[in-house]
Amino acid sequence: MYDVTRPTIAVVGGGTAAACLLTALSRRLPALSAAARGTVLVYEPRRPLWRGRVYQHDAPEIITNVPVSVMSLHDDDPAHAARWLAHRLDEHAPDAGARFVPRQLIGDYLVAEAEAAQRRLLARGWTVRLVPELVDRIAPPGRRLTVFTRNTATACDFAVLCLGGPEPADPYQLAGHPGYIARPYPVSDSLRTLSSTADIAIIGTGLTAVDLVAGLAARRHQGRIWLTSRHGILPAVRPPAPAHRFTHLTATRLRLLAGRGRYDLAALTRLVAAELASARFDAAALAREIIKRESPLERLHRHLATPSPRGLHILQQAVGLVGQEAWHLLPPDDKHRILAEFHPVVMSLISPMPPRNARMLAGLAATGQLAVLPGLRAVTPYNGTFLVRTRTCTVRAGAAISAVTPAVHAVHPDARPLVDGLTRDGAAVPDPGGGIQVDFRTARVTPSARPAPSALFALGDLTHGSLYFTSGMPAIVQRAADIARTLSTGLTGMRVGCA
Repeated sequence: MYDVTRPTIAVVGGGTAAACLLTALSRRLPALSAAARGTVLVYEPRRPLWRGRVYQHDAPEIITNVPVSVMSLHDDDPAHAARWLAHRLDEHAPDAGARFVPRQLIGDYLVAEAEAAQRRLLARGWTVRLVPELVDRIAPPGRRLTVFTRNTATACDFAVLCLGGPEPADPYQLAGHPGYIARPYPVSDSLRTLSSTADIAIIGTGLTAVDLVAGLAARRHQGRIWLTSRHGILPAVRPPAPAHRFTHLTATRLRLLAGRGRYDLAALTRLVAAELASARFDAAALAREIIKRESPLERLHRHLATPSPRGLHILQQAVGLVGQEAWHLLPPDDKHRILAEFHPVVMSLISPMPPRNARMLAGLAATGQLAVLPGLRAVTPYNGTFLVRTRTCTVRAGAAISAVTPAVHAVHPDARPLVDGLTRDGAAVPDPGGGIQVDFRTARVTPSARPAPSALFALGDLTHGSLYFTSGMPAIVQRAADIARTLSTGLTGMRVGCA
């Protein structure tokens, strides 16, 4: 242990993950004496802060994909977001937690909580200072880290990488072509220049694509809308979610099987089947959902008619309870198989869309304005338009919009030099899932060959591969709480002067 009079924590990034982390730190860092004032440095050159990519000011039809009841930034107070929303919208709104609200409202909540966290930290002897610069390098020369920007070099006791998600993928190299929209958010901005009569190709069929269609529908767009991807799988429709008490698919059972060398994808499948059977649901129906061959719109209409598969809510609840552990304990070959073969359909089931959006898609499809084209082969610029070629047809669109969410995530270009430097110095190890490897329980970055525990942590999309669920609010909030607990313990061990 060593004495620290003015501890410093660096937070690299100022988006959604950073807001979650500040909230967790404000509730767990030790209160410091006047002589041991601490500093939290938040490095972020862009504005606005805290909202991230998908919670920016946007049109009201861009709504959350999960109800407010699971979006609390306080891991030990699940109803916090619902109370905040009820107070903001209507003091007599007992059903606020069940709502799918405009996503910009959650952005407001993130900003409000980040600002409240700064006040709580100040009361505990910590100052939050915003540094509007990009971090170029983090060097671990000794017991402390040094964070470098173009103009500064600051010694820190801990650093947390909250770098956000990658730029939208451009698999068909369309960037720079007139009529191609590379960044879908905010949707109200990305659609502003489109002609209301243009035929639109949206490359991707996931939740981002659904947001874009919602934006077009609200603008009363008159042209054709094509959703297209290799797999053509739309998100499932979110079913009602009655509470379920888990007896088979538990963290204890997963660890027991892993400790005996008997845990793999087949074992996980058996546990899911047993859990469904205990609730009197047919596991075979879920299996058929994963392998079933039907058109995307047939699947959409089936889900709207009867929430399908029965018991899907159990799978969705399991993600929050044991999903990270279930992924962490899988053998590498099984992880690779999921990413290569099952990722689109698995994500469609565990990250479904609200019924309101599903009905909107079905309505547009019924008029013939919307079509979903699986089997995408190529999107090619042609005389100011785009030829979209699939396995069965070719259509011509006046504009193309990227809504691609690949299974393997890429690091954001602005963060690439920083991450490359960390891996080159042995302070981080790349993960086949696209991020860097972190310790499952603490989110501490795994060094390549350094016996001492790292003072570097990662939160959010940069942990993809080590973790499977990296962008949803519940997953980020829980991991932020883990980091805050670890940092609090570490600071206590460093003999920081407490109040």
